[in-house]
Amino acid sequence: MNRNEMNQFCWDDCGAAGFVIAILFSLAAVGAAVLLMGTGPQRELGNTRSTAANLSKIEDAISVYTTQNIAQFLPCPADGTVTGGARGFAPAPVGGACTINAGVIPFRSLGLPESDVTDAYGTVVTLIVDDLSLDVCAGTSGRLGNLTLFGGSQPNALYALISHGENKRGGYMASGTQVSVAATAVEADNCADGSACTDPDTVSVTIGPHNDDGNSDLHFDDRVQAADSTDFDSLCLSIHGP
Repeated sequence: MNRNEMNQFCWDDCGAAGFVIAILFSLAAVGAAVLLMGTGPQRELGNTRSTAANLSKIEDAISVYTTQNIAQFLPCPADGTVTGGARGFAPAPVGGACTINAGVIPFRSLGLPESDVTDAYGTVVTLIVDDLSLDVCAGTSGRLGNLTLFGGSQPNALYALISHGENKRGGYMASGTQVSVAATAVEADNCADGSACTDPDTVSVTIGPHNDDGNSDLHFDDRVQAADSTDFDSLCLSIHGP
């Protein structure tokens, strides 16, 4: 083999091998970049935004549901253990109140897909409603709520939406199983139901503050969105008139 032939051979084989190696290195670099982007603050920001978007969708759906209800009733929470076609329906109120005040979002009754009521960590959002009455109007303004909010300066609420955070404690999966109902003390009020939760007919929720203190009893990573009487003032005014 002469010099020209050897050069041509190296160009064909060595060059092809080098090209393949370069491609592999490029793919590895892209993969590493994707992994870095999907961890830490960037990933948590994405989870927060995704969960916040779903909570807003639920709020809008509850407003529409309440507007269309002749008695301006809030939807009752659904049983998180139910699976299949019966999953996600709001139980009928009894005597103007829910038989249970804490459960999962009744997504079928609200006209939402289950994906819209599931947070970024894979648990279905919990709904806790005022235990006095489901009627949100007191004449032309929203009536005062009876759901006490701990950990903030907000007034009592008519209902609260709860994402159970990364630790998922107290939340229900789409399979109908509840995750680690032995929630930390500050998260126990926010369970949908279960023997380890404070009270399935709860009249209180904890809204924070966030405390990422490992597995200690003070750990709190729930995201809570509550609606008080003022959120329904426009609705009540439109129904009852000035």
